[in-house]
Amino acid sequence: MMVAIPLPANIAQAIVVYTVAAHVESLPIRLLALGAALAGSVPAGFRWSTPPEYPANVFKNAAVLGILCFLVWVIGNLVRGHQANMCDHVRRSAFTFCVAYQSLSGFRPDCRRS
Repeated sequence: MMVAIPLPANIAQAIVVYTVAAHVESLPIRLLALGAALAGSVPAGFRWSTPPEYPANVFKNAAVLGILCFLVWVIGNLVRGHQANMCDHVRRSAFTFCVAYQSLSGFRPDCRRS
């Protein structure tokens, strides 16, 4: 059954876009998810438009939904980049600590970079 109004379940699209952008490493897959979300915004604009200004409402609804999808995707990408930077920072800090420990103690643990 299709309804002519947005439902709370429609937030699933934003959740999927965010999850893919934040957790998938492949850029083509992330861009494909963004493209699918933007493409899905156009039929939603048609479905949720109301008379008497149907054509204007279609474009307004599709634009608002597309912008929201894009912003959710950007936030997911920023979170993914932040997590990658933090992992790299922790890895470099651990390596620096290991090298400093070697020079101070004379003990030689395995400090290879991964």
